[in-house]
Amino acid sequence: MNLFKIELKRAIFNKNMLIALIIGIAIVLPHTIENFFNEIQYNNYIAQSGLTDGADLTSLYGRWFGMSQDFLCIMFYYILPLIAVYPAAMSYYKDRKTGYVKNLYTRFSKNKYLIIKYITTFISGGVVIAVPSITALALTSLYAPARIPDSLVMNSIIEKNMWSELFFTHPLLYTLGYILIDFIFGGLFACFAMSVSEFVKHKFSVFISSFLVVAALSFVCVQLNLDYLNPQNFLSPAQFTAAANGYVILAEALILFAASFSLFQLGGRINETY
Repeated sequence: MNLFKIELKRAIFNKNMLIALIIGIAIVLPHTIENFFNEIQYNNYIAQSGLTDGADLTSLYGRWFGMSQDFLCIMFYYILPLIAVYPAAMSYYKDRKTGYVKNLYTRFSKNKYLIIKYITTFISGGVVIAVPSITALALTSLYAPARIPDSLVMNSIIEKNMWSELFFTHPLLYTLGYILIDFIFGGLFACFAMSVSEFVKHKFSVFISSFLVVAALSFVCVQLNLDYLNPQNFLSPAQFTAAANGYVILAEALILFAASFSLFQLGGRINETY
């Protein structure tokens, strides 16, 4: 019996994952659909004015949902920790309460199970965040040209922004790189909530744990004028109100990993029975 395959299947193919994916895709779809109709209007204007397609200097990489700064985009990155937590982290809480975990300990070593559970939960949290972004990018690519962005038109990314040179030379790498960052943090948020579930008794506390950590950090950053430390800013490819810093992103990811992994291992070893 392959424990990794079992746990990965349970982490990905469950009702909570479906619900979270529906919510994530429902958030990105309105922007994508609105952009589609704007594209039609623009093409009609081009045709009526006798202009050429070359007059359009914008690009897929500036039009897709991740580069937007409208309400839905801000909301998506604001509730990202909640979406990431819902599939596998909440399932683990249920597994503990129903005795499923205890039964697994009779067939597999505790250390092996805890490591595999951490990895599969990480993958689950990353997938549920990355899929809506990839969906938005794929749908937008059906009507928006994949041109290299023009720096005169795309002024939301400027020289001080992280990977700005990459954005104006290899925008697909920039976009995929940011989706990867969101995948990693989605996974870490899910794992942190799962680690918290070892110590709390209420399901809602597990669900909101990662969100509260991000909200608290965001509040501190606003008060101290340290926007570049705020995950709610740097997790968006548009980099919202402050330029992202690669060292800060790496440091926060490592801290979140260390906290979640150590707490999960500690809680898992302490809790012999459920």
